[in-house]
Amino acid sequence: MSPTKYDQLSFDLHELGITSGASVMMHSSLSALGPVEGGAVTVVNALQDAVGNDGTLLVPAFRDSVWGDPIHFTNGDCDCSSADGLCASQQPGFQGVIAEEVRRRPGSLRSCHKTHSWIGLGSRARSLLHGHRDSPSPCGPSNPFERLNDDDLVLTLG
Repeated sequence: MSPTKYDQLSFDLHELGITSGASVMMHSSLSALGPVEGGAVTVVNALQDAVGNDGTLLVPAFRDSVWGDPIHFTNGDCDCSSADGLCASQQPGFQGVIAEEVRRRPGSLRSCHKTHSWIGLGSRARSLLHGHRDSPSPCGPSNPFERLNDDDLVLTLG
């Protein structure tokens, strides 16, 4: 199987309905996509190009699962006390290389949540992530899911 190239990936994302200005909340698996020329960098470049300058990409930065050691389940370097409600944590999430590529990009922001933080990159990142620390559960009120619009996308890639 030959590796998927950027042009094909970009075409496929547009075929899925990802357009300029969209906000996309995504779970992903690079290994499930098969070989991609350039790996996670190519995938994130294609996603950013698909949503354009006015779009936003959201990916999980969850620390681990409930089956892991509880010490690894939290963002140990985040006190969630910043005025903007965002997290300065630089700890990697355990959600794969695509999500980590987004986290490492300049301008990425992280929501404050002890176990289920999200990374946002793009024009709506701040408004989608702000206040997540006040959510009573990972998917309850004040979480990024609740802030998505009807025309935004939730995508599983891979």
